[in-house]
Amino acid sequence: MITYSQNDIRWKNVLLGNSSTSTLGRFGCAVTCIAIIVGETPDLVNQKLKNAGCFDVDLLYFDRVPNAYPQLQFVQSAPYDNNVVLNTIAKNNFCIVEVDFDGIIATPADHHFVVYIGNHLLIDPWDGAVKQTSAYPIQQNMVVYNLIQVTPPNIPSGDQTKVDLGQPWGIQEIQAVRSLITDPTNKLAQANSQVNTLNSQVTDLNSQITDLNNKLTTAGNSLSLQNTALTGKLALINAVHDTIYSKWTWFGVSGWKNRLNQLKTIIS
Repeated sequence: MITYSQNDIRWKNVLLGNSSTSTLGRFGCAVTCIAIIVGETPDLVNQKLKNAGCFDVDLLYFDRVPNAYPQLQFVQSAPYDNNVVLNTIAKNNFCIVEVDFDGIIATPADHHFVVYIGNHLLIDPWDGAVKQTSAYPIQQNMVVYNLIQVTPPNIPSGDQTKVDLGQPWGIQEIQAVRSLITDPTNKLAQANSQVNTLNSQVTDLNSQITDLNNKLTTAGNSLSLQNTALTGKLALINAVHDTIYSKWTWFGVSGWKNRLNQLKTIIS
């Protein structure tokens, strides 16, 4: 459950309901209690409640809140009953309680709404703090809601601009739900596509590496053969060299020419 303060600078000066003078900061405790329960900011809740006709000027009708938030089933607004409050908290994890703000009964018009959450704790919309229930020792009334499951209506294909954005489960809410469903699916599909692309690239690289290794092996074998041939030719050249320069006198002119021709043949 998210805690909100009606005096948050972001919305404290927002006009409450249909009022031209009352603000959330001064008189928005009930709206902020609803905000805490539904997990939306007080300014947004205020606007939705206003659009759904839940205000008489700045007075919030608790039984009309389901017009804006159908997941809140109104049960009763009645004098405080501790057993009912405890049972409501056990069932829904919250109960709205009207308390005396300054703890003095004689002080007029100082009623204040808070959210009881069990274990002698409450969330105070005045400052958004979690406090002991003893912080407001005088309980006056209680507002009981049950949380229920709500299925959004099907929206026909085509022109969706006719959907009233101010009503519960308007187009914005439907699109938000659809986004929650489709975004992970789309992201998963994109991730799988990227993985497939990377796998294909890895396969191509492995193929190229294998081809290069084969070419290197072939080139190495060719160089080895050429090296063997050159080594043999070098040995013959050295032998001819020895014959020409060390033993030429044994052959005479004709012997010299024969060895010279032999050398040319070997070189070619």
